[in-house]
Amino acid sequence: MNNKPRRPGWLTIVGPAGIGALMMLVLTALIFFALTPASAISTVALPEDIKPVTVNIEASALKTVPPTPTPANTPIPTPTPQPTSTVQADPTAGPTETPVPTATPLPPLPGLVPARVRIPSVGINAFVEQVGLDSKNRMDVPRNIWNVAWFKLGAKPGERGNAVIDGHVDGPYSAAVFWDLRKVQPGTKIYVQDASGQEKTFEVYDVQVYPYDQAPLDRIFGPSNDAQLNLITCTGTFDRKTENYDKRFVAYSRLVQNP
Repeated sequence: MNNKPRRPGWLTIVGPAGIGALMMLVLTALIFFALTPASAISTVALPEDIKPVTVNIEASALKTVPPTPTPANTPIPTPTPQPTSTVQADPTAGPTETPVPTATPLPPLPGLVPARVRIPSVGINAFVEQVGLDSKNRMDVPRNIWNVAWFKLGAKPGERGNAVIDGHVDGPYSAAVFWDLRKVQPGTKIYVQDASGQEKTFEVYDVQVYPYDQAPLDRIFGPSNDAQLNLITCTGTFDRKTENYDKRFVAYSRLVQNP
């Protein structure tokens, strides 16, 4: 036999009045949910420091889209060279050379074969021999100490170039034809005649003394655009062992009158 007292049920606790109030509350809640829009139910008040962000995503955007490749640097185009000439080059031709201006040749000047030389200011009036080279490949000298010698392998007096006449300064017992040649100075006149008596006039413009083995042969015998006449003789000290003077005297002259 169970003598334990029974617990009262909830109906006993609430009573008839409480049951009526509870049913009224449930009915009110049903009416509220039926009339309230669904969007209002999901509305949540956000804090003031957070702002809502609207994201619009279309259905097509949800598909997998391949990544856009990063464009590479665009190469700088090479400038097209501008044509320098409208004339088509010949492919078979060689490299073009710059033409060298051709010098206009000077007109020739007539020379003469000398037969006599006169230098009145120093008392020279001599017959002219013709000589070439001696055994040592040097200009030869006149056979007579009172004559002068013209180098016939060079220019004629009056031609463009250097005509050369030499003479002795002395002989074994006396002075010779060019003893006084050392007295000529720039401005001295020299007259050269051929066998027919035709004459050309030259004027001294320079005189020089050189060691016998250092005379400038190019200046004395070399080419020239002018018609020149150079006179040579010995000077300085005589060496009896070598039978030679240690210096050479040269008078340089050029044509001043050409009939």
